[in-house]
Amino acid sequence: MYFCPFLDFMMNSCTLKTNQNSFVKKFILWQILSFLVLFILNSNAAKAAHSHFAVDTTSTQNKTIKNAQVQIKIKLEQTELSFEITRGTIKYKVTAVNEIGKISFTNSKSVLSYLGNEFTRVDYILHKSDFLLFPVQDQAGRLVFYRVSLNLENGSSTSALPYLTMKNQSALFNQKMVKLLVYEQIKQENTRTKKLYYITNFNIYHLDKSEKENYREFYSTEKFVGVPSNLSPQALKIRMMDLLIDFMPNSTIEHYFR
Repeated sequence: MYFCPFLDFMMNSCTLKTNQNSFVKKFILWQILSFLVLFILNSNAAKAAHSHFAVDTTSTQNKTIKNAQVQIKIKLEQTELSFEITRGTIKYKVTAVNEIGKISFTNSKSVLSYLGNEFTRVDYILHKSDFLLFPVQDQAGRLVFYRVSLNLENGSSTSALPYLTMKNQSALFNQKMVKLLVYEQIKQENTRTKKLYYITNFNIYHLDKSEKENYREFYSTEKFVGVPSNLSPQALKIRMMDLLIDFMPNSTIEHYFR
């Protein structure tokens, strides 16, 4: 409607012959209509782009996990991760140190937690009221676990460093002995012979120690010791125990993981 007076003016301004006048009028009308269509399309595209950008920059996620002793509220906003812990009347905050950029929550149940013959696949470890071992996922698909202490003083504030990183790995957590066995198999290529070979790593984290002690054992072998992904929880535990025989005496294995 805004362009109607302009159209009348343009039509009335043409003083050519009848056939030429008709052609000019049609040409001018076509130019104006094309301009209107392009203007509307560009306007809608700009609005859509602005709306999408706004959604991306306001993505804040929250998660709450708890047991009988403690409640933990977890807040994630792009690269900021924090934990608000409430234990009875005690409240404090732990902020994660992030040097890996944008992170996200994950539902990857990469840890097999067990007590005796009771097995559960979990995406985090909440051990009584002692500590939380909580993973986030980076843009490369790795799981970065933070260990958060659940025994701090009321009103305090502290930070947590990344405790361990996993990618395409399996982990076994013994609830009784508070040990975490992480299994990793890496395929590499010999740059000289161009042949593939495997490196298999085992990390044993002694989570009953304090985070500052960060006590762990590391073993590695240059051979393929595959663990099929479709193994049952019981079979996975037996298989991983069998693999440790190459590195540890059976009495130690019994003590740590049976």
